[in-house]
Amino acid sequence: MKTFGRILGVLTLVLAGCNATPEPAEDTKAGIDSSTGDSSLGDPDVPAGDEHSGPTDCQTLSLAFSQAVQDVQQGKGTCQTDDDCLLILPSLSCPSGAQVGMCQVAVAVTEEDAFQTELDSVTATLCQDVTSPCVAMPSCAGVVPTCVSGQCQTVVMTP
Repeated sequence: MKTFGRILGVLTLVLAGCNATPEPAEDTKAGIDSSTGDSSLGDPDVPAGDEHSGPTDCQTLSLAFSQAVQDVQQGKGTCQTDDDCLLILPSLSCPSGAQVGMCQVAVAVTEEDAFQTELDSVTATLCQDVTSPCVAMPSCAGVVPTCVSGQCQTVVMTP
């Protein structure tokens, strides 16, 4: 029941954002040297040493979240049959109203809780610098979880 509730909540979030174009947050404080395009100047309103290194806009948040999901997924897909695998639809909601998601990933049934716990831990700081609401949800093909050479993978459903 826990899995069904999580999937239902995520599906509701994804359906609300289906076909939505990501709305990048306006970043008016980014320190960019216009002569070189160098963004290493940091935020002039934040004292040195107080800067966070997290994403500040929806596109960067989405990329960071996707990388976190891929990193956490490593080693969580050992299987012998297709029944050993399940689909998870990762998403992240920030207090600022930013919402990002990605297409379903396949993990081993026995690793579902470990995957979610580790993902929650890894992504806990991703929202800290995002201040504007935005939505970045991809359009995804229908997939099924499949055991391929001992690893859970998503395989696109064919008509």
